[in-house]
Amino acid sequence: PVIPMSNKRIVTRAISAALLAGSCVFAGAQAPSLSSAPRGSAGELKAVQERLIAIYPETTITSVTASPIPGLYEIVMGRNVAYSDAQGRYLVFGHMIDGKERVNLTEKRLADSMRVEMSSLPLAKAIKVRQGNGTRQLVVFTDADCPFCRQIEPELEKLQDVTIYYFLMPLTQATPDKAVSIWCAKDRVAAWKLAINGKPIPSARCQAPIDEITALARRFGVQGTPTMVAPDGRVLAGYTAAADIDLFLQQAAPVAAQAK
Repeated sequence: PVIPMSNKRIVTRAISAALLAGSCVFAGAQAPSLSSAPRGSAGELKAVQERLIAIYPETTITSVTASPIPGLYEIVMGRNVAYSDAQGRYLVFGHMIDGKERVNLTEKRLADSMRVEMSSLPLAKAIKVRQGNGTRQLVVFTDADCPFCRQIEPELEKLQDVTIYYFLMPLTQATPDKAVSIWCAKDRVAAWKLAINGKPIPSARCQAPIDEITALARRFGVQGTPTMVAPDGRVLAGYTAAADIDLFLQQAAPVAAQAK
């Protein structure tokens, strides 16, 4: 059901709850009248976005596009997608499915919005592990003390002909020192292998890019570890079996190596 609301504070809270819950339908406050611009035009989409921003100032509206349903607009809010009428009064959270083509349009948009440009990643500041001929590339945001990172490591080691770039992204107060020690070790790969397998490593200090990598990850919307990035920018988060990671890489367009 769609429940009308007039209180903007209640609506803002509802938006936050929907983003967390993943599926919710609700209505918002009154908005200015429609413009005379044709549906889907740049002017109209800009007007709808400005209208939404005015009604929901605490919500980050990344983009607005016309959906396949007349009168309904796709609203991207960071890493989340919702749908709205042109007035911004009715907001719908959930998945839009193209029944004829059997395509989940919401998932497709989410995947596109979560893409990370490989060229924007400072691969020289990652721990580089070459397996086989290393022709394929995979970026992994990881934490040596993350249980799921430890579980996925044997799966990553099964991959053939891949160069893995590990970006150290400690998630707890206990792990920044360990990440620094790994980066500053004489043999970073050896130190990484010891740490990810729960073994102690010697303490070491140097100028490590840990804070820079963590800030970069946050900017790209990486919220946890392990998070993997394919050469075409697609993102795969969480523990994943080797066969599925391999398929994830097979679906990526090949790109040239960007770091030695």
